[in-house]
Amino acid sequence: MAVLGLASALGAGLTGLRADPVTRFGAFTLAPGESRTVYIGPPFGNVRLCNDVGSAGALEAVIGDHEPVTLAPGICNDRYNGDRIALRNLSSGAVTGIYHSSINRQLGRGGR
Repeated sequence: MAVLGLASALGAGLTGLRADPVTRFGAFTLAPGESRTVYIGPPFGNVRLCNDVGSAGALEAVIGDHEPVTLAPGICNDRYNGDRIALRNLSSGAVTGIYHSSINRQLGRGGR
C-alpha cells in the first residue's frame, strides 16, 4: 500500500511538468508585442525563417546563440543554425511566419 501511495504522489507531482514540443517545421502567429520560443532540435540544422508578406510589421528572431535578426514582411533568413528560435513581434499588428530546420548530412567519399 505504501508503494501505491508513493507512486500516486510522484504521478501527481509529474502532472505539473510541461515539456515544450520539438518541431522541425511549422507556422506561427504572434500578437503585437508577443514573444515565443520554438524548439527545433537537436541535432542542430540550418534554419529557414520567413516573415509572411501579409504581416503587419517586423519580426525579431534569435536562432540558436546567434545575433538577433529583424525581418520585414516578405523577408526570409536562412544563414543560421541552432536548436531553437526566439521570436518577437515588433509591430502593432499580428505577425505570421513559417520556419523549417533541415539537417545537413556530411558528404562521404565521392560526394555521396
